Amino acid sequence: MVPFRYRAELDGLRAVAILTTMWSHAGFRGLSGSGIDFFFVISGYLATSIALRDRDLGRFGVGRYLVRRARRILPALVVVMLATLPVAVLVMLPDELENYGQSLVATLASGNNVLLWLTSGYWDLASDFKPFLHTWSLGVEEQFYLLFPLVLVVAPRVPARVRTIALVAATLASLALALHQGLVDVDSAYYLLPARAWEILVGCLLAVGARRGWRWLVAVSDGRARWLALLGLGLVVASLVGAPAEEGFRLPVVAAAVAGVALVIAFARSGSPVTRLLSARPLVAVGVVTFSVYLWHQPLFVFARVLTPEAPPAWLFVVLMAVALGVGWLSWRFVEEPFRRPARMSLRRFVPVVGGGVAVVVVAGAVLAGSGGLPARLGEDPAEASIDYNRRISETGREPFDRPGATNVLVVGDSWSRDLANSVLETYPRADLELRHLHGPSFDAGVCFLAANPELEGSALWAGADVVLVSIGDEYEPCLRGELASMTAEGKAVFYGGPKNFGDNLNWVVQRRGDDRAGLTNRLPGWVAEREASSSALVPAEHYVSWSPLWRDGHTPITDDAGALLSPDRVHFTRAGATLFGDALRASPLDAYFAPLDH
Repeated sequence: MVPFRYRAELDGLRAVAILTTMWSHAGFRGLSGSGIDFFFVISGYLATSIALRDRDLGRFGVGRYLVRRARRILPALVVVMLATLPVAVLVMLPDELENYGQSLVATLASGNNVLLWLTSGYWDLASDFKPFLHTWSLGVEEQFYLLFPLVLVVAPRVPARVRTIALVAATLASLALALHQGLVDVDSAYYLLPARAWEILVGCLLAVGARRGWRWLVAVSDGRARWLALLGLGLVVASLVGAPAEEGFRLPVVAAAVAGVALVIAFARSGSPVTRLLSARPLVAVGVVTFSVYLWHQPLFVFARVLTPEAPPAWLFVVLMAVALGVGWLSWRFVEEPFRRPARMSLRRFVPVVGGGVAVVVVAGAVLAGSGGLPARLGEDPAEASIDYNRRISETGREPFDRPGATNVLVVGDSWSRDLANSVLETYPRADLELRHLHGPSFDAGVCFLAANPELEGSALWAGADVVLVSIGDEYEPCLRGELASMTAEGKAVFYGGPKNFGDNLNWVVQRRGDDRAGLTNRLPGWVAEREASSSALVPAEHYVSWSPLWRDGHTPITDDAGALLSPDRVHFTRAGATLFGDALRASPLDAYFAPLDH
């Protein structure tokens, strides 16, 4: 049996992980987000090594184990949550604040990874404005370690060979699932435990092998171990430069990171070049405070983005990385260390102090989530200023038009089409408008809508439509000319809405009060002008509705003259937005159809 000992090189590896993770989360290019994978393997190795040592010494118990995990995680986490709570309430928009509240509760329940998976997709908020986005990895670990004690309790009753086979099988099964999900469902592969467990299990296997003295680990000569450790370090470096973080979950890069860290853990021996390099005092100093630094860096980055209309400069993120290191050290020194040690913080004191903090955070998170992000702070009606305003068009259904004398409007496509419809309703408040909405998956997939829905053209719904409102996406452009000709040949008035966007960030508007909030603008993202140029060139002018009449000098309005926000999420209209951008409708060919009939 090989005794477990402190290994400074693992703290050095942690330092590499946190520094590169901060680099990636700051939005800098050149390094991937593989630092998270380093943490998983190291965590599996250390947690298993400590648990096996305690079990062999007769000190392991489920209660003792869970208390140790709580002392390790909760104090520093709760402090960060309590510190960010008032800031979030003061500076975040309702949608972002609602998600923030959800993430507080989900993180404390070890489930923020599940929340992020459930809310991923089209309506997901930008990750740049999620202070606790990074705690998805804590969710993965804590879910794993909630099951871990049960395995240790049962394991002594199972033959060693069977235990090893089961552990290897579980690792391979999780790896196979990660490979499969990485091809069919990237979000689940990235966020959920089943496809991530293999990374932690690799660390567990190393701990078991070291504890039991497996020959392929302990009988390797120093010379060969030196080269294997160097190979591991090479794989670590390769995984960091192998793929940009924005490309998402990529199994080859993750596999390189896991293999590299595993080789370093297994073969970096005392006095070897890799051990000396990773045991350098600056790296170890950072590695020791890694957990607190990890907790603090994302909220610092997010609030820097929230407070500025445009993306903060690169130098600010460099400064914030240094701030995260400093605040992380303070958190380690005055929160982590005292609360982790029973001699300095007894369980009798720990439970009410930390439990009270947890209760405050849970109640606050529930209030923020349940209220929709406290929209009353902005003095706006949630039904008109949230994304629900856009979704209401979907409630019109798909039944055939049945009101005699009505002007029948068929809204075809996604939420951009619904925005166009809302603007029509606000600009031309006519009692005779009858709406229906069609949103098929084939449209989203880039398949020509009419060709993919042949039953539509012969339907009563289609026959009754006088006007068709459509939004343009890149995936739909190849279909446009043929479908436009088909629809106009049937005597339908067809209008295509162009692209729009309200800039990188709207949260900064929350800081403005009264008249200072009126008539604010944001810089228009470059892609919007490019898409506008291509769309207006593609669609005949008599069928194209451009939002550009409201743009000025590369900027778009984001509040009206009363200070009401025009968008809840930088993409879609609030009621105020649909109303203000009605000026663009009046300057479009659509006006010639609706205005003469307006009453």
